[in-house]
Amino acid sequence: MINSFGVLKKKYYLCTRFCIKMKHTVHILVLLAFLFAVCKSVSGEEYSVRFFDDSDGLSHWHISQILQDSTGMIWVATWNGLNRFDGHHFVTFKPEFDDATYVPNDRIRRFRLRNDNNLECLIEERVLLFDTHICRFDTLSPEIESTAYAQLKQRFNPDFDRPSVARYKHYGTVELQNIWEEYVDRQGNVWLYDDHGIYIVTPRPSRGNTVNTKDVRSMHRMHNGDIWTSVRDTKEVMVYDSALHLCGYLNHQGRIQKTPVSFGEMVYCMHETEEGHILLGCKPGCVLELNPALSEIKTYPELRNAYDIQSDKNGRLWVATFGFGLWREDAQRRHFSLVPGTEGMKIRRLLFLEDGMLLAATTGGVLVVDGDRMTLHQRKLHQSHSLSSNAIMCLCMFKGNLYAGTEGGGLNRLINDLDDENWEWEHWTTENGLENDIVFELQPWSEEMLLVQGSSSLSLFNNLNETFVNFGRSFFFGDADSQLVFGEVPPLALNDSQMLVAPSRGLYALDKQKLQPEQTPIRIALSSIKRNGKDYFAVDDINHIVLTPNERNLVLRFAVLDYRNNRKLYSWRLFQENKKNAIWRTPTNVNEVIMQDIQPGEYIFEIRSTNAYGHWQNNIRRIYITVQPTFMESTIGQTFLGGLVLLIVLTITIAFLQVRFSRKKRAETLSAYLELQERLSKLDAHSSPPVAPIPEILAPGYTSENERFLNTLHQFMEENIGNSEMSIDDIALAVNMSRPTLNRRMHDLFNLSAKDFVQAARIKHACQLLRSTDLTTKEVAYACGFNDPNYFSKCFKTNTGLTPTEYREQK
Repeated sequence: MINSFGVLKKKYYLCTRFCIKMKHTVHILVLLAFLFAVCKSVSGEEYSVRFFDDSDGLSHWHISQILQDSTGMIWVATWNGLNRFDGHHFVTFKPEFDDATYVPNDRIRRFRLRNDNNLECLIEERVLLFDTHICRFDTLSPEIESTAYAQLKQRFNPDFDRPSVARYKHYGTVELQNIWEEYVDRQGNVWLYDDHGIYIVTPRPSRGNTVNTKDVRSMHRMHNGDIWTSVRDTKEVMVYDSALHLCGYLNHQGRIQKTPVSFGEMVYCMHETEEGHILLGCKPGCVLELNPALSEIKTYPELRNAYDIQSDKNGRLWVATFGFGLWREDAQRRHFSLVPGTEGMKIRRLLFLEDGMLLAATTGGVLVVDGDRMTLHQRKLHQSHSLSSNAIMCLCMFKGNLYAGTEGGGLNRLINDLDDENWEWEHWTTENGLENDIVFELQPWSEEMLLVQGSSSLSLFNNLNETFVNFGRSFFFGDADSQLVFGEVPPLALNDSQMLVAPSRGLYALDKQKLQPEQTPIRIALSSIKRNGKDYFAVDDINHIVLTPNERNLVLRFAVLDYRNNRKLYSWRLFQENKKNAIWRTPTNVNEVIMQDIQPGEYIFEIRSTNAYGHWQNNIRRIYITVQPTFMESTIGQTFLGGLVLLIVLTITIAFLQVRFSRKKRAETLSAYLELQERLSKLDAHSSPPVAPIPEILAPGYTSENERFLNTLHQFMEENIGNSEMSIDDIALAVNMSRPTLNRRMHDLFNLSAKDFVQAARIKHACQLLRSTDLTTKEVAYACGFNDPNYFSKCFKTNTGLTPTEYREQK
């Protein structure tokens, strides 16, 4: 239970009753002073408190002890096993059924840390060793167990349970009841437990002093050192001296009074003239001029919605308005006129350079006013070096460079000369180190540092190495859930060690020395590994993971051991050893990486993190990952597979060439046979036949059987070439074969069926007749065994590519 101001209430009640009984005023004053001191001591230091119970993963609400080991892990002894906490998750360790060590039950009464980082755990009447390196219970030697038992027994009551009386604990304004015990870790966090769970109490850091808790809209330092501030909701104008002591409130008559009073207007900007007059720009409203000496206020109704008022090197005033353009003071003092060309412009900030050039931050870009010449520099399409956004919030000259803060486009820096016609910029956003893409204000911080005020953070930009250090909610308040919102109020340098900033929760005097990141990095622990669906928790000592050929998925869980809050970011990368400049992944608060379908090879996994305050640490954790290949993925397997593929390709190629060669030889055989047939048909019936024509055709694959077959076939074809009634069965009968056998023999010799052979022979004979006779196409068709001249013409063109008439004309 958390009860705010519990101690204060009790002391206030006792002091009040005592004061009533006192009769002397002096005693009452003394007691009031004491009460004031008590209030200051109680509320002077603040703490953030977090609570964990079984809904957060704690194995049991009954807790007997908490401690931190040498690696930074937190261990919790409960009545349901041993718990390990890494700042994100609780992991429970209990005896397993297959353990060789007998453990009576899961109640861890007490434990203590050994020099080897292992735990001696008291379970009932035994002391067992818990090896934190393998996360298993083991026995101790009788001598060591006896010594450990005696030491654990001396510290606690005979029942080895909690201390006999619960206590109240007070941390600032926070009261915790029924606390049994407390433990302080190496970061100063206080760990406590009651009958319900664990509390982590963390002192909230002090980065400066709160001046007030009101929502400040503008502030300005006057020539005498006084600081004037305006408040948004109450429309107050509060005046502080140089030591930030409240002097009073400005009333609507222009006088400063001690009691709070509304000025009546929302003051957006202030400016003090050389004469000591104070101009107050109001929205909605106009510019008011206050003469403090006479307590008089003059109104300029034409200057509406003023956001900034500045004077040039000649002392002439310029007024930036939001929606009503840019105004300047004429030669006739206190007479303002609109600068031509700025009608309707929404202008937030004005910046005068040493040479008199005026730069204006507008919602449409950067406006440059140089004498009578005006130029508006804007974002340009498809030009990476143009402005990142036209919505300019602020401008600043730092170390000779012009910087522009944008609304959504981060920080811009001009990289060419101011006199160039086309300005080019380089940009910084959340993708390359900036905490927030909305930059409201810029202010020099030191010789090398520029203060960047975002919407919910402050960042220091190093002009030399171009890096950022970001300071967000958790840095200022120790709690990532605390509210921290900055607006369009420029920071104000008080001196070399303090700067005044105005977050929404009040005016804050920031101590520059405390706006520094921690120098000592915090270790990243490897919390668990999941492979093949099984979790392994004793992995923090592992630096090399080997995945077998059947493993391709890996889940790594890690944690930076910073227990101050949950505001931790992680970034990781996975790359092969020969790869350079691997890109870090986008930062995330997820402390788990799932790797799927990892290809065989040697990899390096690197993880880095911020601390609880959001500052990146020099704490890279490196893990080497080896993914073993399957046989087919190995070099031998790849060689075998390549050889097999080559053999198959070679076999197919040889078979293809053989088939092609065979077809070629058959085609040549057919062509030679048909040529022979043509020559023989030209011989006179009484002429002698040529000598051994068939062996010439068949050479070199001559066989007597094929010779007899071809001679018989030739004789039959010679006699029946013009017979349209000739059938395949007739040919088979003539050569003394069955029809299937005839087709096989034809296919072996000519790669043709008997039917295709007959048609080829007839077309060949037709070609001879068309070349050597004057027969008509119809007569040639009939002479070659075709009943239909049209069918003959179609077959002839299919085989020769020409019609019979075209063939005769060409041949």
